[in-house]
Amino acid sequence: MVIIMTEKLYDTNSYLTEFEAEVISCNEADGYYKVILNKTAFFPEEGGQYSDKGTLGDSEVFDVQIENGEIVHYCRQSLTGTVTGKLNFERRFRNMQNHTGEHVISGLIHSLFGGENVGFHLGEDEVTCDYDIELNEEQLNKVEFLANEAVYKNLSVTGYYPSESELKNTQYRSKKEINEAIRIVKIGDVDCCACCAPHVKTTGEVGIIKILSSMKLRSGVRLFIACGKDAYLDYAEKHSQIKAVGTLLASKGEDCAENVERLIKSNKEAVYKINTLLAQINEIKLEAIEKTEKTLLLFTSCTDKKQLIDLVNKAKEKSGSMCAAFGGDDTSGYTYIVYSEDEILPSFIKNMNTALSGRGGGRVPMCQGSVTASSNEISAFFEDAKTVTL
Repeated sequence: MVIIMTEKLYDTNSYLTEFEAEVISCNEADGYYKVILNKTAFFPEEGGQYSDKGTLGDSEVFDVQIENGEIVHYCRQSLTGTVTGKLNFERRFRNMQNHTGEHVISGLIHSLFGGENVGFHLGEDEVTCDYDIELNEEQLNKVEFLANEAVYKNLSVTGYYPSESELKNTQYRSKKEINEAIRIVKIGDVDCCACCAPHVKTTGEVGIIKILSSMKLRSGVRLFIACGKDAYLDYAEKHSQIKAVGTLLASKGEDCAENVERLIKSNKEAVYKINTLLAQINEIKLEAIEKTEKTLLLFTSCTDKKQLIDLVNKAKEKSGSMCAAFGGDDTSGYTYIVYSEDEILPSFIKNMNTALSGRGGGRVPMCQGSVTASSNEISAFFEDAKTVTL
């Protein structure tokens, strides 16, 4: 197979938005066309980053992939001859901001803590970076602060192919072994990394670098980040939410967390008082229930598990082989406590969870859990049980 080796215009000019090229081949495949050009400004999906989009002539370019060493443009229409390519530069610039921001973060984690970047994904909706070390909140705050300091310094970002002798004397990061010409992306004194993707010219163009969250990943950490316009939009949305919460709480934004904490505490206290009163009312109502040889199925608004257990312990004396209490409502679901001295109780609960979209369990004589089924569905499952709504 002859490899054409399309000239990568994005290697030397990441801001090129329009170009002319010759169509080398165009093959139909499943209703679309796979086009190879002699040169392109479209960056293919590579290095954890999704591809550019745009147009070639009158045809939409909806994906760009590397296949058998070739850069393949996925188009809606057949193309021949000379075509004009136009990039969706808003998409490209978003990618450049996020990818350069990732380099800054990764370079700092490497220099400060010796961590290696072992994974990167720049997708449509999120950007993630994986590292082989654990990082605590204090360390991440330091990385984020210094990353934005690098933005303010407006450091130069350069991408180039060094000679063999230059490469031997260059200390650079790389996530994998590279068997082709190595392209280096250098960001001031913050980072030097092997990378094939387009980047901004200076760190000032990144705008903002924000670590949104983190999660443990095997023996390391995964960071969720947003840079540039993505970071601004994230801030704008969260600021809007904080303002809305502040309005509801009649408090300033900086006091929201404290006031929400106070509200949650107050709500918990109110719920406890309500459940206590409900438990007292339930006890009074229990006195009026006649003893039955059937299963006794109780419905109550009380959702406190401890009080439901107390209720079942009192009600079991009025039941046959089983007593079950379901606390809650059809909208929010039910917490359940089921009492039986029969050895089949665990398997009964397993079947009940399956039938009523529940979870939970236990062992003889008491099991507990929750279901999302309605009261009618619960009653139907218990068949001929004596049902009482307290």
